[in-house]
Amino acid sequence: MSLVISLLAIFFTCIEQRSLGFLQGPDALRAWLSNGIRYTNADGEFVYQSSMAAHQLLESSYELLGISITLFVTGLGVYLGSAWARLLPISPVPGVNLSNLGLLIAFVAGTGFVCLLFGYLVGRKTVESRRCLELRYCERRHLSVVTV
Repeated sequence: MSLVISLLAIFFTCIEQRSLGFLQGPDALRAWLSNGIRYTNADGEFVYQSSMAAHQLLESSYELLGISITLFVTGLGVYLGSAWARLLPISPVPGVNLSNLGLLIAFVAGTGFVCLLFGYLVGRKTVESRRCLELRYCERRHLSVVTV
């Protein structure tokens, strides 16, 4: 399942690249990213309304790869857990007994550490981005900026 979903994600990405590659200039890209509706914003400029379909199309490959990786890691964890529970040998080399519990613990610890580290870093970057947006908003409105 993981392999099929990841292959489909790559195929969809290639189709998106092909579609976007034929666009000529930034105006064509803006038009592709819009749903065809234009309106006047608060600054009096004509702008395009964003297309939800274009947004979902661009996000779909990323989401499919995320699902694929989750399925792969979960499947590997279930395999290692099942091998440990049934006392099945994992090593293909005769006479070499790798500890199934040790492999399972190393897999869970390594995967957990990477997921927690990445989650922490993404969370920190979100806080920084929010602070940057608040700073730009305050500068545009000529408000005083308070940093904590």
